[in-house]
Amino acid sequence: MTRALSIAALAAIACSDPTGPKPKAEITVLVDSVHITTGTGVQPYNRTYTWMRFTVPVTVRNTGTDPITLNWCQPTVVRDSAETASFVWHPLCVSDGDDYTGAPIPPGAERTANYSVDATTSGPGAFADWQSPTVGGAFRIRIDFAVKSTGQPSRALAYGHGDSNLFQVVQTP
Repeated sequence: MTRALSIAALAAIACSDPTGPKPKAEITVLVDSVHITTGTGVQPYNRTYTWMRFTVPVTVRNTGTDPITLNWCQPTVVRDSAETASFVWHPLCVSDGDDYTGAPIPPGAERTANYSVDATTSGPGAFADWQSPTVGGAFRIRIDFAVKSTGQPSRALAYGHGDSNLFQVVQTP
């Protein structure tokens, strides 16, 4: 067992390139708070569920030295706690989530987009479930990105992710 772990560790070290690309980005939510819209729906067999929706305006600034491409199946939402940030929500994706497509963001450039969060909060889960004990609170957006190979655009040379500043999700009565 120890020998197998040693071989795996050596293989990982041998395959890493310390001089290779190191993707970096700054993720900024452009508002202090977002207000949610809520509703109910009915699935087949009369199973009801409650859902929520909000939109977060986000800017991604490439602070690295190589162009980065964002994962199209983004963003994820993480909740800050005293101990650590924990996963709360991600979009329902039809691929394996390893789909870095779209125009690369050059070093020093930025891209702004509105990301929509649609989640079920109770019921059998029609879409991606909200994994937080409360609907409101302080959250961050996490976005994955990659540096793509210029010779093989379908191959990523390095992966990274960035967490945004905190924003509040507010439930309006």
